This record gives sequence, C-alpha cells and structure tokens, in this order.
Amino acid sequence: MGLAVIGLATAPASFATPGLVRDTPEKSEDAFIKAAEAAADAGDLNSASAFYQRAAQLAPKDPKPLADLGALMAKTGSLPAAVEAYRAALARAPSDWRIELELGRLALRLDRPQDALSHFEAVKHAHPQAAAYNGIGVTEDLLGDHAAAQNAYKEGLKDTPDDPTLRNNLGLSQGLAGDYTAAIATLSALTASPHATARYRLNLALIYGLAGQDDAAAAAARDDLGQAEITSNRRYYQTLRALGDHARAEAILGIKPPSQSPSAGPPPQR
Repeated sequence: MGLAVIGLATAPASFATPGLVRDTPEKSEDAFIKAAEAAADAGDLNSASAFYQRAAQLAPKDPKPLADLGALMAKTGSLPAAVEAYRAALARAPSDWRIELELGRLALRLDRPQDALSHFEAVKHAHPQAAAYNGIGVTEDLLGDHAAAQNAYKEGLKDTPDDPTLRNNLGLSQGLAGDYTAAIATLSALTASPHATARYRLNLALIYGLAGQDDAAAAAARDDLGQAEITSNRRYYQTLRALGDHARAEAILGIKPPSQSPSAGPPPQR
C-alpha cells in the first residue's frame, strides 16, 4: 500500500480527511490518534500512518501511538512495518506483555518461529494466560515438536480448564502428531458442548479426513456444510494427506494454506 515506515513520514500540512484540522502547536497526542483513526476508517492509510507517527513524536514515552500504528500495519498486511512499529513501542514499554504478544503473532505470520517462541515465552513469564500458551503451542507444532506443543496446551488448561481454544488446539496438535484416536476424542468432547461452534465441528471433520475416515468427516460437517461443500472438502483432505509434515502443519494452523482450500466454513486454523 506504499505506507511509510516509522521515521520516514511526518504529518501533512493539511488533512485530506474531512473534519480534521491543521497541525498546530497546541494539537495533542490524543487529537492525532483520533485523526489517525478517522483517516483509517476513511481508507486514507498513508495519512493514518503519518498521524500515528506525529502522535508518537508528541508523546515520546507513550507506546500507544506506535502500538496503534503496528496494529494498522498488521491489518493492511504490511508486516515488516508492523514489526518495526511494535518494536519501537516495546522499547518505550519493555514490560508490556500485550506488545510482546503481537510481536509473537507477527513472527508466526513472517515464518520466524524462533522469534515467535521467544516473544510468547516472554508473555508466559510476565503474564501467564491462554494466549501465551496457545502461541507457544502453535509455534512448537510448526517446528514439528508436537509433544512440546501439547505440553503447552495442557499447561494452559491447568489454569483455564474450560478454554475451548486451548482444547481445540490440543486436538489439532494430536492430529498433527498422527494420534488420531486422541485427537478425535479431544475434539468430540469439545463439539459435544452446547456452546460448540462450526469451527470446532469442522476441525473434528478435518481430523477424521486426515485419518482417512471420509464418511465420519462428512457426518461431522453435515450440520454446517452442504453436500457439494462436503465433497469439495473431501478432496481438500486428500491434498492435506499428500503434504509433508511441515507443509501440513502450516496449512492446518492457517499459516500457509495449500493451493486448494476448504470450500466453505471457517478455515481449520487456530
């Protein structure tokens, strides 16, 4: 999108976005953050980026404008610029676990699992929570260490035993490890809940598909997909079964899907 990175852009002399005013000495950090949000909502991403940077200049100790800029860059797919913004924010607030968490997620999207693991481990030690254990588990699954991934999910479940995402991810990890019996048991229990969503049912179908149990996969997906979609997904399961371990993990975790994706429903990612 041609967005400027930190340090290269300054706020324009006048704002193109309707309703915003010129930069004057009395303009505050909050005013520029509001201007950035309005510009982003209007689709003027270059101005939004410049406004966040101007806010960061006005409040040199506050991580918020830089973190907000990082979120904007990540949303638009400008991942290196997002990392730069979040790192600058973390330099201002080294103990902010929320920034560490976002840097871990970005590292996964950039295929930097060791960096991701470092960030997620930092979050775990600073502020133990499900998101940290999920991040560690996803990263370990991508690295091929499914035992370590499952240990992370189980450790998280000790603190939050009812967390459905941790349980869902545990089931997917068991499937990636080839332990389809355990994976089916984990996800079947999850889908039995009255609060189960389509994602969990389709993930159960996915595991049945990986195990080559296509009829069971169709039955698990029947409440959420039509027959044509079920047939299409059967071909997708065949594609997954033909992939190598790492490529299959990337596809199942939603990091790098294969050329053929599921025909409908939520993707089988975490």
